[in-house]
Amino acid sequence: MKKVVLFLAVLMVAMAFAGCGAEAETSKVAQIKEAGQLVLGTSADYPPYEFHKMIEGEDKVVGFDIMIAERIAKDLGVELVIKDMAFDGLIAALQGGKVDIILAGMSDTPERAEVVDFSQQYYYDKQTLLIKEEMMETYTDISSLDGVKLGVQTSSIQEALAQEQLTNSTLTSLPDISALVLELKTGKVEGVILVKPVANGYIAQNPELALSTIDFGQGDGASAAIQKGSDLVEPVNKVLAEIIENGELEQFVFEANMMLE
Repeated sequence: MKKVVLFLAVLMVAMAFAGCGAEAETSKVAQIKEAGQLVLGTSADYPPYEFHKMIEGEDKVVGFDIMIAERIAKDLGVELVIKDMAFDGLIAALQGGKVDIILAGMSDTPERAEVVDFSQQYYYDKQTLLIKEEMMETYTDISSLDGVKLGVQTSSIQEALAQEQLTNSTLTSLPDISALVLELKTGKVEGVILVKPVANGYIAQNPELALSTIDFGQGDGASAAIQKGSDLVEPVNKVLAEIIENGELEQFVFEANMMLE
């Protein structure tokens, strides 16, 4: 009888430890706090969301997504660590545990939502076409893009939009937007589809470029991507709700745009 009681006691202790371990494994927030850092995955070719800027002789990743991430890290009481990578590799990095969160102007699509969780949407803007200013009178509506070579970012909302709305155009898909803008400047493509603030960011740096009058409609909005089933969603949504309500987000966007000048 004593052996049975002892066995049951040992079993209960083992189950208790197993339960604690499972809880620790599922608590992403606890892991982040224990590590003392929030690892952000981003693709820093998307001004004013995220981009590179020389500050006091040092190349830094800045932008309003970065400011949002810093605010989230501060709320969690940890340091922000930034990992800059190709946009089409971000979700794989999140799934593989190489980053804790993605802030990269990413839209919540049904396909992405199958493999990651998303925060609330925090920023909306229109899809636009970046062109050379000299072509403003040439590209005035979607029909004027028939047979035209256009650039889109690989695995982006803009790529899906072009495939759906611009079936008579030829698409060049590249993972890096700065490379697409170079393709535009060198005449390899006639336009690049981007959300308005990003297009304006490149215009600020390249005054020979401009926004066409073509309207593709409002974008799907940007959200933070987080590992499936993670408890990080709640604190992220809390911060997003706060900065939207108190006007901090508008200030972040303003400051990020000022950095482009």
